[in-house]
Amino acid sequence: MLAQFFQRFPERLRGKQRVARAVLGLLLDRSAPVAVNGRHGIRYQLPNLVENVGFDIFINGVVEGETIAFIAQHLNARAEPVFLDLGANIGGICLPVATLCPTAAVYCVEASPRVFDYLQRNVVGNPHISKKVHVTHAALSNSTEATLDFYSPDDAYGKGSLSAVFTKQATRVNALSLDQFVRNNQISKVDLIKIDVEGYEAQVFASGEHLLSAPDAPDIVFEYCDWAEKLANNSISASQQILQRFGYRICRMDDPRLELKAPLTEGFAMLFATKRPSS
Repeated sequence: MLAQFFQRFPERLRGKQRVARAVLGLLLDRSAPVAVNGRHGIRYQLPNLVENVGFDIFINGVVEGETIAFIAQHLNARAEPVFLDLGANIGGICLPVATLCPTAAVYCVEASPRVFDYLQRNVVGNPHISKKVHVTHAALSNSTEATLDFYSPDDAYGKGSLSAVFTKQATRVNALSLDQFVRNNQISKVDLIKIDVEGYEAQVFASGEHLLSAPDAPDIVFEYCDWAEKLANNSISASQQILQRFGYRICRMDDPRLELKAPLTEGFAMLFATKRPSS
């Protein structure tokens, strides 16, 4: 009932987050797992309400609503589209997309063992879309190693990384290239990729040369974050430069018709990369 109350108010209502944090702090143990009904008919199991992913789903019914709407619009313009969610977390984006795009096939990758457990629970807990959402537990990378150290703090499930940024405790996770992932799932074509891997986007793109260098390569939604790329030991704008070498045009997600004149080198932005002709 508390979640339904907050979800009645607009996502960007001034002071909503501040009031919600205060109320939840008084009435709920924010560090405990909780189940909540979100928007688009999705039922979520959340590890806690401390992490922004869970908090946003609880009070707004959705996380990154603008990104979800953007992805759904692009997928629904294709026939039987295929969507890859790389760094799917607990399913905050892939599950609404699966609902909003009835003919789409959705493939997800998540590296954190604990977070992957919640992703699986959330897929199974939404039987109306569970058969079309396929999940894989792996760390995507261009590494030649069979397994990699993955650092994922228990309380901050939105902050897993291949670098020891948010915790020093690591778990060995199977490594997989993007091209291997596509082959393993027998995916014949991909229409759109969303990727969020804490600054390691460049390594994932490099591991998908076969897929991404093709003339009909998928569109990509990704974030540029200067400090995350630095912590991943990447050069400035490495992810953008790799995509440009593969022949992509890069735009801001909020203005996909205007191509960037040069790669971004500082700050944060949601970006859209495509090989399709500009309209």
